Order: sequence, then C-alpha cells, then structure tokens
Amino acid sequence: PMYFRAHGLRKRGDYAGAIAMAEMELARFPDDLEGQLLIADIRAVDLKDPAGALAGLAEILVQPGRSADDLCRTLDRMADLQL
Repeated sequence: PMYFRAHGLRKRGDYAGAIAMAEMELARFPDDLEGQLLIADIRAVDLKDPAGALAGLAEILVQPGRSADDLCRTLDRMADLQL
C-alpha cells in the first residue's frame, strides 16, 4: 500500500481527503496496520477526535489473524491517546 498521497493531503490540511485516500488503499489491503494507524492519527491529532481514533483502534484489536506485534503497537497507540 502507498500512503504518500494521504500524507500529502494531510500536510495541506485536507484531513477528510487524507482519510479517504488512506481508506482507498485499505480497500485494496484491508489488513494493513499502517493505514489504520494513519487514519487513527489523523483523527486524534488533526481532527481533535480522540474518541473516534480510539474506536478505530479498538476495531483492530478484534480483527482475526493479527500478530502480537500488531496488537502491541495498537495497544501502545491507544494508551498514548488515553493519556
């Protein structure tokens, strides 16, 4: 998956466009953790919606087949948001 377009839109302040672009890549690669973390980060930092970011991260935790590393990274991000 390529998220350079999403990063570019984010830098320009087009947060909705950045999320849409990341979701397009996730449609092609639904289990990609980087894209899911990117969307959560945009929601938490740029849109000031930590609750929405936490909800998205919680969805990762219930996806079957996630590696222990993916779960640890997700839980770490969730802990950071709750602080």
